[in-house]
Amino acid sequence: MKTRKINKRVNIILSFGLFFSMFYLYGQTKVNYVDRDYRIKKYQKEMIEYLIENNQFGTKSSREIKVSEYVGKIGIVKIMEIFPISPEKNNVLLVRFFSLSSHANNYWGILETNSKFLFYFNKKNNFEVENYLQRYNVKNAKKYIKLYQDI
Repeated sequence: MKTRKINKRVNIILSFGLFFSMFYLYGQTKVNYVDRDYRIKKYQKEMIEYLIENNQFGTKSSREIKVSEYVGKIGIVKIMEIFPISPEKNNVLLVRFFSLSSHANNYWGILETNSKFLFYFNKKNNFEVENYLQRYNVKNAKKYIKLYQDI
């Protein structure tokens, strides 16, 4: 009689544990972002579209892109972040992004609060990158980077 009560309690505890673990796993599969960084989250759809345009997933998509379908298929690595000295909130983030398939190319993105620049770096054809980076020349960089000189 006593063992029957203990078995009943164990079964109830295991049932609740199974229920909550299934609930937790279901909640984890409904992630709608690739990365939590606000710039990556803001431009993740454009990055996925850029990879699709460059045939990095092996298919062309003509339908609406859902970020949740690509959560486990894209990798993003934060390379460098530059913080402005002025009170503006416009940090610059350099990221490398790629599809997780074999032999995938590395694509790059310069992400800001209000703009983005996505590109494939090719040493032969980098005039687009040079044109975009003109906005960060030494004259304009004083807003972003504090330069230190050796004494």
